[in-house]
Parts: sequence; C-alpha cells; structure tokens
Amino acid sequence: MELTTEQLLFGEIEILIEDTLGYTVYPSLPDLDAEYPFVVMGSVQTVQIPDKTHYRYKFFVNLDVWGDDNNRADVSMMATKIRESLRYFKAENLHFKLVQHDVELRTDNSTSSQLWRGLLFLEFIIL
Repeated sequence: MELTTEQLLFGEIEILIEDTLGYTVYPSLPDLDAEYPFVVMGSVQTVQIPDKTHYRYKFFVNLDVWGDDNNRADVSMMATKIRESLRYFKAENLHFKLVQHDVELRTDNSTSSQLWRGLLFLEFIIL
C-alpha cells in the first residue's frame, strides 16, 4: 500500500524522535504506568495552497512531550532537541523543511499528580 505524504511525514518524525534522539514515542496517550518523560504524536493537518499551475502543501504537526513534576528541565530540553532535529529531513523522495514553530511549556493536572507538558506546534513545507 502506498503511503500518503501526511503518513510519510508522520512516520519519519516518529522515527527521527525514537531512533535519532532515543526518546520513547507513543501514537496516543499511553497507560498511566508509562515511564516519564515521553513523547506523544499528535495531529497532522494538511493545507493545500493553490498556485498558478499546481498545488503546494503545508503540514501542521502537533507533538506533546510529557514529564512528571521533577522533569520540567527534561521536557524543555526534549522539546528543543526535537525542534532542532526536525529543521530539515527527507522521507523517501520528499524533503521537508520546518518553516515555523512554537513551543509552550505548561503544568498539567489531568492525573493525580502534577505533570509538565511541552506542546510543539510545527509547520512544514515540501522543498
């Protein structure tokens, strides 16, 4: 089965984070007994931009870095390293470039203990 461009992007980001950076990555929130810190793959939005002769695309990717109350520095550093490692990469015959990024670090009390959550908002184009 042939993968869509969005699937290639999603898969390559997951591989880069896991294999290159060595971080634990989940496709969705893991069980409560998962060891912190970890990364959760979020949503991917594809935006089609019409041009005079063809279409170009932008891809918006959301990632979450989670850590317990002692992991604030780790969450911040992981978010920074992820952003830096995704500045430019290749997935099959496509070259992706990070053109915009935002990182937000916040506390989260969705469990019985306080957590740190790093939210990465990334925008990619195909070169």
